[in-house]
Amino acid sequence: MTGTKRNPLPHGVYVPTVAFFKPDEEVDIETVEKHAVYLAHSGVTGLVTQGSNGEAVHLDREERKAITAATRRAVDAAGYSSMPVIAGCGAASTRETIQFCQDSGAAGADAVLVLPPSYYKALVSTESLHAHFRAVADASPIPVLIYNFPGVQSGLDLSSDDILTLAEHPNIIGCKLTCGNTGKLARVAAAKPDFLTFGGSADFTLQTLIAGGAGIIGGVANMIPRSCVRVMELYRDGKVQEAQKVQAIVARADWAAIHGGFIAVKSGLQSYRGYGGLPRRPCVVPSPKDTAAIQEEFREGMELEKSSTSECDRVICIPRSAMQININKSEYLLTSAFVFLILTQIINMKFASVLSALGTLTAVSAVQVNPLPAPRNITWGTSGPIQVNHLSLNGNQSAVVTTAWERTWKTITTLQWVPAAVEIPIASYPAFPTATPVSKAKRSPSAIHVDVRVTDNEADLQHGVDESYTLVVSHSGSIMINAQTVWGVLHAFTTLQQIIISDGNGGLIIEQPVKIKDAPLYPHRGVMIDTGRNFITVPKILEQIDGLALSKLNVLHWHLDDAQSWPMQMSAYPEMTKDAYSTREIYTAKDMRHVIAYARARGVRIIPEVDMPGHAASGWQQVDPEIVSCADSWWSADDTSVATAVEPNPGQLDIIYPNTYEVVKNVYEELSSIFGDNIFHVGADEIQPKCYNFSTHITEWFAEDPSRTYNDLTQYWVDHAVPIFKSVGDHRRLMMWEDIVIATESAHNVSKDIIMQSWNSGANNVKTLTAAGYDVVVSSSDFLYLDCGHGGAITNDPRYNEQTNTAGGVTFNYGGNGGSWCAPYKTWQRIYDYDFLTNLTAAEAKHVIGAEAPLWSEQIDDQTISSAIWPRAAALAELVWSGNRDAAGRKRVTNLTQRLLNFREYLVANGVGATALVPKYCLQHPHACDYYKNQTIVS
Repeated sequence: MTGTKRNPLPHGVYVPTVAFFKPDEEVDIETVEKHAVYLAHSGVTGLVTQGSNGEAVHLDREERKAITAATRRAVDAAGYSSMPVIAGCGAASTRETIQFCQDSGAAGADAVLVLPPSYYKALVSTESLHAHFRAVADASPIPVLIYNFPGVQSGLDLSSDDILTLAEHPNIIGCKLTCGNTGKLARVAAAKPDFLTFGGSADFTLQTLIAGGAGIIGGVANMIPRSCVRVMELYRDGKVQEAQKVQAIVARADWAAIHGGFIAVKSGLQSYRGYGGLPRRPCVVPSPKDTAAIQEEFREGMELEKSSTSECDRVICIPRSAMQININKSEYLLTSAFVFLILTQIINMKFASVLSALGTLTAVSAVQVNPLPAPRNITWGTSGPIQVNHLSLNGNQSAVVTTAWERTWKTITTLQWVPAAVEIPIASYPAFPTATPVSKAKRSPSAIHVDVRVTDNEADLQHGVDESYTLVVSHSGSIMINAQTVWGVLHAFTTLQQIIISDGNGGLIIEQPVKIKDAPLYPHRGVMIDTGRNFITVPKILEQIDGLALSKLNVLHWHLDDAQSWPMQMSAYPEMTKDAYSTREIYTAKDMRHVIAYARARGVRIIPEVDMPGHAASGWQQVDPEIVSCADSWWSADDTSVATAVEPNPGQLDIIYPNTYEVVKNVYEELSSIFGDNIFHVGADEIQPKCYNFSTHITEWFAEDPSRTYNDLTQYWVDHAVPIFKSVGDHRRLMMWEDIVIATESAHNVSKDIIMQSWNSGANNVKTLTAAGYDVVVSSSDFLYLDCGHGGAITNDPRYNEQTNTAGGVTFNYGGNGGSWCAPYKTWQRIYDYDFLTNLTAAEAKHVIGAEAPLWSEQIDDQTISSAIWPRAAALAELVWSGNRDAAGRKRVTNLTQRLLNFREYLVANGVGATALVPKYCLQHPHACDYYKNQTIVS
């Protein structure tokens, strides 16, 4: 083996490319290169030449080298220099196999795929077969993958024992199992997790992934590469049901490739892509009848492939012949949103006015993109667009950065984003000063590399970590990102992701050079979800994390349980999940760790919450019913004098009962071992005094000393529970709802190092808490509660039975809250306009560490969670990242409008189910739907 540096082989989809021939049966190098670039553009991980799909047995030694070299050359030239190329090197003898491996290394391959020699199958023993592979691995200049395909090797089928034995060789790094034996695959993957175990066809991609495989090397990916990649993406994102649907279509297409072999694949390429149909003799082109049958077998898969790449709904095309206006695209960059605006202005206008409108529009804004949250400082250049072909990441980066970049680039290339809402002044409002004309250069510069420099690669994702970054795209096309930590780099990627857009012709551009210096105003920026009232599946939680990462929110506060259900599987007390809604509505430790890892990879922290001592019945009562008070009482909304809860069902931890603290300790320690964030939320809100009338322990405690109050009882909880919560280590910092300090039943003395989450009385409570010296996360229900305004979740309620407003004025149903205690609905404008630092001193303001928008789930589940959170949470994201005021101190809500409407479309395009905010007319006609024409009315 040599020390030559090669591209590593990441997990993913690899395509065993077909060989292409001219009518005279000479190798068609031009088509080899064309097809390789097409596959690279489609998002596959790597390519394989001379596999069984590539007619290797029809090629001589020089042709093999030429095809591998052409493939390497083509993907490099297209900007995919980091894409691995694997060369098939199976031969009948050890000597020839070694020659092929050495040739492949010289031709630019990164690894080789080797079939066992099987022509003289009966004469090759297990020992000699193992010796063959070891000799090849010793001599090969590049790593070796074992290729097990009994169908082309005289039925010889390597066992998992054979493969694992050979896997001990340092230059044998993986295998491809076209035998279709998933049991074998599972055994190999489990025994050697770092060994690259690939499935040999796309029809068992999910099976391969579930078994722990590295991906697939599948021939049908020549036809439907993006669809094959999509299966893996959906599975990795936790969207298993969607992955199954795509997998079913891919599997049906793969059957055509499997039973028809490379002949069927090449015939399909000819039918659908216009090249590739000729095999080498003795194989022949299928008859017209067979060709039609093959085309039909691939039809469903090709429709799926087409739907995944269609631009039909994202670009408006106007034939030049319709208007005969020749506009230089590099100057005007008119895509769908701008074209629509032009059309609305040219109706009933004279031809001369058309040109005037175009010139005015160009002068209005140098660029269309309007990233959210708005960067703290952004300066656009004027030298003209930078073409983006393929961006590779320079240097040795951390796994977090490398994985994030792969995800970012895939999103950029898959979406080919066209801004859906652009910012221009309100109609007839004075136009901005004319911008400096863009460059007249005949050819735009190209961006090729992203250079990333990180000062501290080891900084953990914890509260207060530096998230700042600078992003510079020069006029020459160079892209430079500087950040103190990898978490700042991730934010730079989400900004870059929004400013690389479609050029309208299938390419990508950055409209102008740009310099961005950015950092968040607050270290804690989040959304709270509640999985206690209604269960939210893991895939839906991951979808919310996607939205958080895109909008630079960095905290998902996970309110895990409540009185209604206990969904967390606990090894200390397995019986607790008897109070889950069903056996399907449970989070295992693996589920919770998956959510944490998924979020961390995207720069999002998971802060868990177990609400105690209030809102506690389910789960706890299964361990020891005496732990929970009033669980069997009527909650009593109809008679508030005996109410034991603010909503059904009642239940609170018994504060005096000694066993309460033993169970709390064991549950808390187990959850702390799963959730790695330094902050843990321990609830402490809405303690209901009347609930404790049902506790003999507490009533006896009060009887012992008649001077005792409920404040004393709450202090008893603080004194006994907080030491348990802090015992897991010096790193632990607690977070509680503000009730523990300022409610009627508050404790007398609560440590100032506990973070208070403020949800009542708006800025007044923020003032009270910060003045007392507490760090505060703002979640004021008057501004930030996302569940408000949807009526009540309480049934059998006679208050709705009001047919007329006979008394006049505001009533429950006429102008009142209609059952939603925190009505009205909190719109994005309400959220964005919140000035939560009002009346705070400078010292008090320093205690505000951020804000969260809570979403309580009485009326929320998988079907509604995304539309309830998004895109309103994006308004909060900008509020806590760069603020709601411009440099002059003016509210910029009108400036946010088009940015947020565009971002909503961007969320949807990225698979986050954000709800519509306005009629689409408003999106396409900036400021036409404003309540006031005066653009400075909001101050």
